[in-house]
Amino acid sequence: MTGARPDHRQAVAAQRRERMRFRLIRSGLLVIAAKGFEATVIDDVIRHAAVSRGSFYNHFPDIPALMVAARDALVDEFLLLTLSAVAGVTDPAAACAIGVRVAFKVSADYPLLALFSARTGVNVARGGNLVRELMAPIVALGIRTGRFHPMPVSLAADCVAATVAMTMQRQAAGEVDDVSVVIAAVLRLLNIPADEAEALALRPAPAVMPDPSGLIAQSDLARRDLEGAPGGYSGRPTALR
Repeated sequence: MTGARPDHRQAVAAQRRERMRFRLIRSGLLVIAAKGFEATVIDDVIRHAAVSRGSFYNHFPDIPALMVAARDALVDEFLLLTLSAVAGVTDPAAACAIGVRVAFKVSADYPLLALFSARTGVNVARGGNLVRELMAPIVALGIRTGRFHPMPVSLAADCVAATVAMTMQRQAAGEVDDVSVVIAAVLRLLNIPADEAEALALRPAPAVMPDPSGLIAQSDLARRDLEGAPGGYSGRPTALR
């Protein structure tokens, strides 16, 4: 029993540290959503989180590092949301089309996600890079069943993820792509015939809603509350065609 106590204390300390890290990420997201990237400083974040400067530096060396962590937290939540839209879809090509369309829709409706990716860079190496984690099992199934052209799964998933990420960044910059064209191109890349790819790309995606208590919804609420204020967040949702 005595030997278990240090492990318990370490587990409790790790949980406390993770809670503090999440608290800082959440506050950073809300502050950046309200004030914008350029105007946000460490004092804003620690004031919002009601923690000391030392607590901030225990987790992040600076605001850019916090931005990267915030992006990754948004991506993780985004991934779960998108996965829910393709649950139960057995055809890999249809699942790919639905997943990509939902990704674009969420990115357009909640543009802070795409803006964080644009600001901090496309993290292709990280497993949770927007749609890479979503696409990898779908692509693997498509290749295994002969639905998609044989190729390394990692290569196919990276190509899809990079295409989607670049389109989302253009959305964040105010450019409007015809997402059906992008989806059809992704499917053709995977060796789906052009006519079928176009038909799948035009299918509507199921409606998805972020958890109201989650980071995506809360940061977007902060953005909407203060949008248009001097020095505030300047992003705008982009329309999908």
